[in-house]
Amino acid sequence: MPVKLIHIIRYYALVGTLTMAFVGGYTVFLPGNWDVPSFLFSYTMIGVYPILFISWKIVHKTEVCKMLFIPLQCSPDRDQWRNLEEVDFFEKERHQIDQYEHADD
Repeated sequence: MPVKLIHIIRYYALVGTLTMAFVGGYTVFLPGNWDVPSFLFSYTMIGVYPILFISWKIVHKTEVCKMLFIPLQCSPDRDQWRNLEEVDFFEKERHQIDQYEHADD
């Protein structure tokens, strides 16, 4: 994908997200539909999220990382998911299901 197209897509996504965030609860502003709980449910997180984000950054003294410096491609766990047969999550549960499925045989 050309780099210029990526820059256009990110602005398109930003505008679309902001538009949906602000028009998501538009019905509360229609005549006769004003309802405080509906308004708070629709629009509270627009203000709360930035406050929580900035508070976290200040309290924990973390910095904002640029996407260029986040090593997604060289993650040490990246190859863990290559072969799903080697994943041993829920081994006990898998055994119980196998026993259940073969109980009628």
